[in-house]
Amino acid sequence: EADLSSTTLGGARFENTTISSAKLPETLSGCSFPGSDLGSRSLEGANLSGCDFSGALLGGVSMRGSSLVGARLTEARLSGADLSGADLSEADLTGAELSGAVLAGTTLISTECEAADFTGSVLTEATLSMSNFVGACFRGASLAGASVDRCVFVDANWENANLSNGAIHASNLAGCDLSTSRLDGASITLCNLQHAVIRKAALRHGSLENSDISEADARGVQLEGVNLRGLRAISANLEAANLSSCDMTNAQLLDANLERARLDGSAINGVNASQANARGASFVGAKGSGVQLASCDLTDAKLDAAVLHFANLSHANLNRTTFVGSDVSGSNMHRALTEGTNWNGTVKKDVRETDQELAQAEDFGGIEA
Repeated sequence: EADLSSTTLGGARFENTTISSAKLPETLSGCSFPGSDLGSRSLEGANLSGCDFSGALLGGVSMRGSSLVGARLTEARLSGADLSGADLSEADLTGAELSGAVLAGTTLISTECEAADFTGSVLTEATLSMSNFVGACFRGASLAGASVDRCVFVDANWENANLSNGAIHASNLAGCDLSTSRLDGASITLCNLQHAVIRKAALRHGSLENSDISEADARGVQLEGVNLRGLRAISANLEAANLSSCDMTNAQLLDANLERARLDGSAINGVNASQANARGASFVGAKGSGVQLASCDLTDAKLDAAVLHFANLSHANLNRTTFVGSDVSGSNMHRALTEGTNWNGTVKKDVRETDQELAQAEDFGGIEA
């Protein structure tokens, strides 16, 4: 067993070497271990900045609290490794294997992690900032309480991951798979989730404020009590989604699929759901002013006890819709379809019905109000 613990190894290179039993010094800054097997050892608190561990076998290594600033770990095998509290800022983990690794409280600032595999890893309370995770896999990983800022996760896999009570800000998650992920209490603000898959994900009592889920597959997503102010969900599929008790002020749901979705008790001031499919949706007790529902299909929807002052319901399909005990004062119902609509107890003060002259102009010139 070689004892190098008192040796200065600055810049030393150990390529494709098995050094599983050798004793190493605490400072290995600038050393290279490409393709080497470091076995099971402790490098806790070590200075590993600038080291080259590309392709190295590090699965049995504990690097708790170590500095790996600027280290090269491309395609390194770190499955099961302990990197808790380590600093991986400016490190390169492209294609690294980190399944089952522990990175609790780890710092990843300006870190390159494209196509890295974090399956089942633990990144609780970790700090991820200005880093690249394009195509990375976080399936089943835990990032509970993690802080994420200005990172790129395009096409990353977050299936069944736990991001509860975390904070994700100004990050790009376009095309990500977040299906069945746990996001309860998470704050996801100013993020791009266009074309993402968030089917049956749970984000109860969290935030998606000013984020963009346009054209996302969000069928069955659970968003009760979520801050959805300024959300963009244009052409998103929110079929059977639970959006009850949300603050949806100024949310954009143009052409969205809200079929059988629940928006009960939500604040919907300034929401634009024009041309949306809201067949069988429930807006019971929802309240808002200036809501845009033009050409929206609300067939069989429930708007009982809703307050929709000055709503635009022109050309909407309200067939068999129920407005029992609701208030639609000042709303525009030009050319709305109302066959079988239940207006029992509805307040309709100053409601504008079909304007015949405008209807004739529409028929003649193809104009739609």
